[in-house]
Amino acid sequence: MSGRTDDSRFGSNDCESTKVTMARLSMVSPELAARLQSTVEERALRRAARAAAAVVVERAGLVDDRVDRAIEILSAGATDPEVRKVLEGYSEGLDERAWDLMDARSDDRGSEEEYLVAFGRARAASAAVWALEADPVMAALEATYEAHCAFSDGSGVLTAVAAALEGD
Repeated sequence: MSGRTDDSRFGSNDCESTKVTMARLSMVSPELAARLQSTVEERALRRAARAAAAVVVERAGLVDDRVDRAIEILSAGATDPEVRKVLEGYSEGLDERAWDLMDARSDDRGSEEEYLVAFGRARAASAAVWALEADPVMAALEATYEAHCAFSDGSGVLTAVAAALEGD
């Protein structure tokens, strides 16, 4: 990690939040975290963020117009703060649902399978939210981490993100 305090490549100077996010991804893939952090081409970072979101959305079976719109925007290599804000509200609702199901499961009122489906969908929506982040480094790091955590085997996400960095 470079330890930069001002990342003028992308107009961000929030070095501490990038360190925390990189540390989270480093727990599951230190090599990929380092590659994302050192990537200077914004287009490559946007491709990586989109790949993470698209793979996990499909795998989670998350079908929603807001998510579809986010993937369209990401496919164009763009971001949209308004779409991100709307999607963030949806993601928070999915998170709440997953927490409720986890609580029900621990009280023997719910099933493990129902909880895991809800958890995967919440993480998928969160990955899409993060992929729309204005800072491309944060977008790629956090979308990848969220997507990887959606399922017990997130290796497909890591493979897709690595391929996207190379230009597919």
